[in-house]
Amino acid sequence: MKKTTRALIWAAVILGLAVASMYDLVGHDTAQTLLIVLPVIAWLSITDRLGCGPCAAGPREEQA
Repeated sequence: MKKTTRALIWAAVILGLAVASMYDLVGHDTAQTLLIVLPVIAWLSITDRLGCGPCAAGPREEQA
């Protein structure tokens, strides 16, 4: 997945959280904590500093 796509997905998640907090679907304290933590996780994910299982290993060569 391209970095631009990952960035847009993270932006949508963060904006969705802000909207959910505005309509009291998410608690204020939870939203405040997540709005601090999510950008950090997003940055780690977008810059490939955070690996996720099979994604972190890179492309595998198929065995014949």
